[in-house]
Amino acid sequence: MKTYYDNQVLTAIKNFSPAPKTEATTINDAKIYELLLAKQIDQKISAEKRIEVQKICNVYLNGVVLCRKKAVAESRQAFNKGDDMFALITDADQRAIINLYRLSGWAYYHFCTHNYKTAESNLLQGLAESAVLEANGLELLIYRRIEQVINLINIYFAQKDYVKAVDACRRMSFILLKNTHYNCFGGDWSNYKLDAVPYLKEIMLNTAFKLIVRKNLECRVNKQYGELYFQKNIYAHLNNFPVNSYNKFVIKQWLGIKRQATENANSKRYRNAIFSFLADNEIGGDYDTFKASALVQILGESNYLKMFGFIEPAVKSYIKKLTLSNSEKRVLIN
Repeated sequence: MKTYYDNQVLTAIKNFSPAPKTEATTINDAKIYELLLAKQIDQKISAEKRIEVQKICNVYLNGVVLCRKKAVAESRQAFNKGDDMFALITDADQRAIINLYRLSGWAYYHFCTHNYKTAESNLLQGLAESAVLEANGLELLIYRRIEQVINLINIYFAQKDYVKAVDACRRMSFILLKNTHYNCFGGDWSNYKLDAVPYLKEIMLNTAFKLIVRKNLECRVNKQYGELYFQKNIYAHLNNFPVNSYNKFVIKQWLGIKRQATENANSKRYRNAIFSFLADNEIGGDYDTFKASALVQILGESNYLKMFGFIEPAVKSYIKKLTLSNSEKRVLIN
């Protein structure tokens, strides 16, 4: 695979442990992304111009932080300040990058002030512009573009527009899990760009899957876009999801879906949810490898089996049928 990043940076990412999320690891995730993106921007427009871009982008990002703190008036002042600075920039490459942050910043402001149509319009424009920049050297923006799709989904749900919201969830799952284009947001979504930095893809998978779980729960009251719709149109596509190095986040979230589906889950229900996942007949035979990976990576590594104290005979029988090595079987069924 073609690589655009220094080996030193890739090594740092590879050694960066995907531990349970805390405020500290979230900051580190962002810093890793910023470092890699900064290197691409330097190659595209020079470090000096990138620093100028960063100053203005930070103004818009500060406006978003103020919005989250419900300081709406102050956030508007920040966005207006950003616009004033943006107006003084004449370099086309600089303007193109800054405009992404400008559009998403104002979109968040309009979302917080319930002006959903303007927020949606801003995000859709930003998605299209991001795809153009990605095609011209700033390929890492694809990870940010997924974040903007997540923001778009939140806007649709805030309006209770379940048609657009659930379709957007479906499209996002196609992008991340099947690497297909399926009428995607804002142009091309290339496999190699998403896979170029596995750690960043892990983060995106984790964030996107958590969102889908939350929205699945919100939609349960809606007969047309409730549990059955999500199972058929989103989760079913996991059947063909390949087993690879960053599946563990998806596996954890899948188990989380099963756990949350029980409502008021305790440890016994969580155990039963895992067993239900293993024995789910609706999941095709092609999914057995994924189930085996789930057992090895999650149950084995996390010592869930010791916590439960036993494995039910039916599940033990099922495990034996999977194509596991003898050593893997011993870890799980002895």
